[in-house]
Amino acid sequence: MWPQLESLQHLLGLLAFFAGPCLAILALHGWAKRLRSSLPRWRKAVGLASTGILGLNWLFIVTLASAGLLGVRTADILFGNAFMSAVLLSSSVALVMSTGLKGSPRLQAAGASILVFTFFWGSMYY
Repeated sequence: MWPQLESLQHLLGLLAFFAGPCLAILALHGWAKRLRSSLPRWRKAVGLASTGILGLNWLFIVTLASAGLLGVRTADILFGNAFMSAVLLSSSVALVMSTGLKGSPRLQAAGASILVFTFFWGSMYY
């Protein structure tokens, strides 16, 4: 891998580490303040599930990355193709589910979904 691409990958991963959860929290805040009373029940549930999936996805990635940094062998076993596919699938599902929201919470949830996957991409080592 080229050194420039590797440093860009780590920088994007670090930025996404902080920005992804912040956008998800902002989406939840906007949903609670403005959209909770005006959206139909199914759209509320889909939007809330989208941010919940994002939070769990981010927490799982952080847990495995820190286990890998601490030298726990479980991280080596779980960082396989199935895990990468699950992270990609859950981020994609959260991105599609974020369309259940309206206005800025929709954009924030969609951006958070993209950033969580970017964090995953930036935290992988080849």
